[in-house]
Amino acid sequence: MTKFLFFVEREFHIELFRNLIAYISENSLGEIGILTFEFQELQDSGKTVGARTEVLRKNVSAEYTIVTEPYEYAPDITFVCDSSYEKVEGLGKIVSIGHGTICKGSFYTDTLLMRRENCADLICVPGKVHRQKLEKNVYRPIAVTGIPKLDKIFSAKYDKLKILSEMKLNPHHKTILFAPTFNPELSLIPFMEFDLRKYIPSYFNIIIKLHGVAQSDWAKKYRQLAADSTDIYFHEGYDVDSCFAAADLLLSDVSSVIYEFAALGKPVVLFDSPLQKKLPKYNPDDLEYRYRSIGRTFSKMEELPQILWQELSGSFKPKNDIIDSFISERDGSSSEKVIEAALKTLSVSRESLVYFTKGIHFSAKKLYQGRFELSDNIERMFDSDMEFIIIADSDCNYAPHTFTLMLTHLKFNREIDIITIPVSNSYKDKGQQITDYLLEAKVVSDKRIAMSISYLYSGNVSDIKQFDPVCFAFRRELLQDATFCRLLQEKNYTSMSEQGDLTIRIALDCFAF
Repeated sequence: MTKFLFFVEREFHIELFRNLIAYISENSLGEIGILTFEFQELQDSGKTVGARTEVLRKNVSAEYTIVTEPYEYAPDITFVCDSSYEKVEGLGKIVSIGHGTICKGSFYTDTLLMRRENCADLICVPGKVHRQKLEKNVYRPIAVTGIPKLDKIFSAKYDKLKILSEMKLNPHHKTILFAPTFNPELSLIPFMEFDLRKYIPSYFNIIIKLHGVAQSDWAKKYRQLAADSTDIYFHEGYDVDSCFAAADLLLSDVSSVIYEFAALGKPVVLFDSPLQKKLPKYNPDDLEYRYRSIGRTFSKMEELPQILWQELSGSFKPKNDIIDSFISERDGSSSEKVIEAALKTLSVSRESLVYFTKGIHFSAKKLYQGRFELSDNIERMFDSDMEFIIIADSDCNYAPHTFTLMLTHLKFNREIDIITIPVSNSYKDKGQQITDYLLEAKVVSDKRIAMSISYLYSGNVSDIKQFDPVCFAFRRELLQDATFCRLLQEKNYTSMSEQGDLTIRIALDCFAF
């Protein structure tokens, strides 16, 4: 029986996984496990980690197991919604479903940072435009599946009047869904503040749906506004189905919800913040800025009442070309498509050989044998027909996904013969960049904590003249060099690294001690 594991790093991930879990359960496809942390609220940020038992119970009706020992559970497939690969290494095939249609400089963007996504075995994306963005830096399979959390929106018929009645909103009025993002540099909130009726006329209902990590004081003030009003509803929880079904128009800024709502053929109105260029990862070429013609944009608050009236009283025409690019599957079968693609990863063979110099330790098998062929026989590398070979020190505590990140460098940089990693203070004299990096890396490497420095440097390398035998990777074709082969068999790494015709780089996204 196939074992599926869902990594619920934050509570809003439950909504993203819910339909996938239901599909597996309804079709008896295997065992379902949920891996999460003890729920914690991060002070003054509105952000949380982990998930409460009662929230899981309320939102997941299928039978599942709370997994406390993931390596003992030994899943075949693990699903993630964020770039959290360092927490799930070795837990079967890793499938990323993302958590939105835009990236804010962190996901669907043409930067070296994207190369960390090669730590997944499969990436499922909403639309064709996302695949086009990712494939510039990702060599892993990318499947266009649509968005599983929207399956019921596209396949079920919701009773709009019933939903409005449950929300205690006037069924004779048009309804505005107010769904701003959480980033202060992008959000509508700092400009609109908390008196929504100042800009949204009273002949419109308002549904307030805040981002899952919105500041807690924002939520408190809007919750009170709704409690004091008869035509404003504050939506608790992470699901959007009822909000989407009840609303006639979306008012937002820079958020994934824009393209999700527009895919229903309804109008969106978008605020262009004058602060947006202050966002640390602002890039005008990213999806969220290039395709804002999906809706009506504005930058002056006093324009909003008239714009809302015009959009809801005129002859609205959806931008189907953009919608088709962003959410390319809208038939309610996205969950099925994700699960089918995930199951196919189980038949994918290992990608390279890892030779351990002092025997294969139990922990190495736990972490690496699902993705790599492991061997402690040096002759095996000469017999292997795999494209890449990694030499690893059995005693080393490698950072998460070190081997995968090294292979990514070789795949995208044909001019590099050998990729290696910093391993000790012996690199002190190689420059301040390496020295600073080692100081940062040591803390993270020892604790293997969430925000691994490994990913901060994804795709970045530095020149180096020699490498230690602790860990390096090369293409198998290098074994055609007789001198290289002889030195490799002799384990004479110093002489090997002194060969003048080899191009050697140090990977700044990998480290070990």
